[in-house]
Amino acid sequence: MPDPKVVIAAGADAVSGGLLTDSEAVSGGIAAIVPVDVWLPGSPPSPFGLLNALLIAVGQLADGGKRGAE
Repeated sequence: MPDPKVVIAAGADAVSGGLLTDSEAVSGGIAAIVPVDVWLPGSPPSPFGLLNALLIAVGQLADGGKRGAE
């Protein structure tokens, strides 16, 4: 994906691997594969939480895409 990009980990499965995190089929959260900019826990995440994560992501893009600044 071309720059700029922001990765949002939405939901317990994406954040930590969810209920199956101790299984050999799960490698943990998505951060083991790609760098995550915004973390959104919940199973399922709330609509207001998702809106907040999108606003944070847009703010990071406006700041030049600085990773890790939540």
